[in-house]
Amino acid sequence: MGGVKLTLGNADLFANYLHSSREGGFDSSNGGTDTASITSMTSGLPSAAVAINSVFATHRSDDFGTLGVNYRLTPAWILTAAGMYDHTHANEFSGSRATFYSVADYLLSKRTDVYVAAAYEHVSGNWSGLFGNATTNAQATAGTALNGRNDQVSALVGLRHKF
Repeated sequence: MGGVKLTLGNADLFANYLHSSREGGFDSSNGGTDTASITSMTSGLPSAAVAINSVFATHRSDDFGTLGVNYRLTPAWILTAAGMYDHTHANEFSGSRATFYSVADYLLSKRTDVYVAAAYEHVSGNWSGLFGNATTNAQATAGTALNGRNDQVSALVGLRHKF
């Protein structure tokens, strides 16, 4: 794990790298069951929930990196652009996820801001089909490919108050 941040005028450049490794039998839920909700793209409501086995039977490792910039346009405006990449290696599984995002943040006060964010994500390899649509196979079992999409675009508008 490592990271670096460099300030050049009004810009903060940042980069980091993380390698994670989990041995077979690692339980991310401490004995519970994880679930994933599949959300209807038309109504915005959960349409199905799928149980996910939280115990990895075999070794899994991830190599994850981020590269980006924060730019203070004015004392109230902060712009961010970044990219993230994750490559997962496991027994009979290899896939990548790449995400690119941008945020425009306007500071209303020291503790309150409004923001607009957009992101694009692409998956490949065994992650293919991860993003749901009306035809996603919610009952996919081990070794069964998901039949969703490989790309996803997200947008968000928010008001944040820090307590």
